[in-house]
Amino acid sequence: MFPPQTALEIFKDIASTIDDAEITVSGNTEPSAEHTLNSTSPIQETNRHSVHQGTRDRFSINGHGHFPKNGCMLEVIKQHIEKYNLTYRRIESIFGDKIPHLIMPAEEVKRKQQASFDKAKRSRWHFESPLRSSDGIEFLVTTQVGDNCPIDFKDIVSLSAQLGYKIEKI
Repeated sequence: MFPPQTALEIFKDIASTIDDAEITVSGNTEPSAEHTLNSTSPIQETNRHSVHQGTRDRFSINGHGHFPKNGCMLEVIKQHIEKYNLTYRRIESIFGDKIPHLIMPAEEVKRKQQASFDKAKRSRWHFESPLRSSDGIEFLVTTQVGDNCPIDFKDIVSLSAQLGYKIEKI
């Protein structure tokens, strides 16, 4: 049996996973004769990952770079903390208070992941690009930005503009 706080964290992870689920329907939605419930032929998986196929939109920040939606805020935060040498508390007040669940100390992310059953937990944060505040706290920025994600890209663009960073589609 889990303590109540651990159970609550597990429940939040499950809810987050459900929130991240995507269903894509494309083409003819009528079942074909070859794919009835009693069919023994495998259903083709061509549309299964169609959301991530093809070219994704890229964006520049103040006319520089080539970033995906989920990389824009990482870059804005990186530039902002380099420019202003900010403590984690200040970074949290600028970014985390305005867009909840955008940043989190790396140790906290790792601790939550240990109790998580989320199979994609390593892809939910920019582990390959940890950032460090002026007071030495290593933190991560979420990758969950964009269409059908917990953080709307419009909020990223708006907050970035308030801070003097113009995000434009390339």
